[in-house]
Amino acid sequence: MKKVFALLSILSFILHEAQLAKVEELNQTYKQKSKEISEKYDKVYSIDRKKEEVKIIMDRLEGYELAIKEIQKAEKIVDVLRYQNQYTQPPEYEFGINSFRSMIGQYFNTDAVTLEGSVVRTMVRFLVHEHGNVSNITAIGDYREFNLLTTITFYEILNKGKWKPAEYNGIAVRSVLEVPITMKFE
Repeated sequence: MKKVFALLSILSFILHEAQLAKVEELNQTYKQKSKEISEKYDKVYSIDRKKEEVKIIMDRLEGYELAIKEIQKAEKIVDVLRYQNQYTQPPEYEFGINSFRSMIGQYFNTDAVTLEGSVVRTMVRFLVHEHGNVSNITAIGDYREFNLLTTITFYEILNKGKWKPAEYNGIAVRSVLEVPITMKFE
C-alpha cells in the first residue's frame, strides 16, 4: 500500500511540475506580447492598443485556469469544509506561518497583476493531509485575476517546505487551513 501511495505521489508531483512549467511559459508569452504591443504603439494610447492588451490578459488568465484545473485533476476531490476545525492542534508550517507568508510574497508574480491602485483580498483554503501533503487549493475573493495568481503561487510553493498535520487528541488528521491574503498594487 505504501508503494502505491508513493507512486501516486510521484505521478502527482510530475503532473504538478509540468503544469507549473506551462504557467511559466504563459508568463513569458505574455511578457513578449506585451512588449510587442508597446513597441507597435510606441507610447500612443488608443482603443486598438487597449483591445490588444485586454486580449492578452484574458488569454493569460484562461491559461492559468487551465493549468490549475490540470493540477487539480490529479488531486482527489475532497469536501474540504468537512475537515474544518476538526482538530485539537492546528496544522503548522515547518518554518512558521510568518515564513510561509513571506514566501507567498516572494513567489507572487506581481508582474502579472493589472489591478493598479487597488487593495485586493482573497481567502485561500487548502487541505493538509495526515502526512503533511497539501491539496485542494482554492482562492476565494472579488478579483478573478488575483484569485488565480494566488492559487498558482500556492501551488508553486508547495514543495518549499513541509506541513505538520493537525492532530486530534494526538493523532494526525486531515484539516483545512484558511489563509487570508491582502495585497496593495500601485
